[in-house]
Amino acid sequence: MSIAKYLLAFLFVLVYAYAGYFMHELNMATLALVFGVSFALYFYFIFYTKDKDEVNTLLWFSMLFRLSFLAAIPVFSTDYIRYLWDGKLLLNGINPYLHSPSDFFSTSPQWFVGSFSVLQTDNTPTFIAPLLHVFTIPAAFFNEIHPILGLAFLRIPIIIADFVIIKLLIRILNHLKLSYSGLLIYALNPLVIIGLTANVNLFGIMLCLLLISIFLFINHKWLGGAVLFGLSSAISLFPLVLFPVLLKKLKTAKFIVFTVILAIIFGLGWLPFFHSTYTHLVSNYIVASFSNNTVTFGLTNVLNWFAGNTVVIIPTLLLLAIFSIAISRVNDWMSIIKGMLFCFAAFALLSNTIEPHYFVLAVLFSVLVQEYSFAIIWSFIAVVNYVIGVNGNFENQHLFMAVEYSLLLMLFLLDWISHFRKLPE
Repeated sequence: MSIAKYLLAFLFVLVYAYAGYFMHELNMATLALVFGVSFALYFYFIFYTKDKDEVNTLLWFSMLFRLSFLAAIPVFSTDYIRYLWDGKLLLNGINPYLHSPSDFFSTSPQWFVGSFSVLQTDNTPTFIAPLLHVFTIPAAFFNEIHPILGLAFLRIPIIIADFVIIKLLIRILNHLKLSYSGLLIYALNPLVIIGLTANVNLFGIMLCLLLISIFLFINHKWLGGAVLFGLSSAISLFPLVLFPVLLKKLKTAKFIVFTVILAIIFGLGWLPFFHSTYTHLVSNYIVASFSNNTVTFGLTNVLNWFAGNTVVIIPTLLLLAIFSIAISRVNDWMSIIKGMLFCFAAFALLSNTIEPHYFVLAVLFSVLVQEYSFAIIWSFIAVVNYVIGVNGNFENQHLFMAVEYSLLLMLFLLDWISHFRKLPE
């Protein structure tokens, strides 16, 4: 790799080090600096790096980028505080799905020290899936020793998951005979690095399990693929949006087995938290996963602003879109992976709850669907959304989102037209 590219890669490290350890306050100047420089470097590397040896060097740099955040305190998200709190409750034998932090403020005020002080008025039970507590419990244990250790033990599984994702992408790209340089689309993407590692978001664990599942499916290992798909669905309900695309690959017997495995794994995940209100707990989690929250960037909010309540119309359109994408897929794996990307695009456009880190899934699929670039641009726009949400600046939010989705639609159409122009006559 040239000296110039090494210098730019080290500049990338410095930008992330600044974001992790020196950017204590969020303001437009520092945010523009961090995201502007990081995405400029990202676009340069993905468009001007084709040599396999250079790609391999940058892949190692990408892991260095992630490790640079290992001891950093997140400034873009406070989800990590809730992860550690849930682990703290479990260490004390308390079910986090039955109690909110505010329930303990009067009886255990000594628990609300340090970063936990922000939870004093939080009156909602935990929002994360049961299987993720495998990671929150050890993190909470080490958090009692030192807060930085708690953060590190939350980040290490996320970094390992990203490493596994990159290794699997290499094998899938080889199997599908796709460009090796496409790995950089995911490995160097600032939304992936900041949205998952820097923000301590366990969404990356789900992505890893989902990709292992797809890898097993491609290699005709359906039973193992079904188990991993079930585990990823138990961590986040997101994979269920992609499930219809797989139906054309499943015969009747496989479909039944697949569905039973999903139900068993989901049930086993909740079994340790069994309670008389078990059904109520599970239904609350499912509703919370797809319902509104305080920061939403779905197209539904734009349509509601212009046309009033679309509570029935939008879910119907979403189901029709996913069904249409599913039945239009042929049985080759490239077509199915494209279908998954388009299912996500439909969900992102029509769901009422879209958080910025969701777009990491689109970036992941873009590594395998390299003829479409709209997801890469979308990841940059998602970061802008994230900045708006963090700052609580909702003034003119709907107008901004209307412009955003108009731009995305234009990019998607340009991608679509360019794709069909390249098809042989």
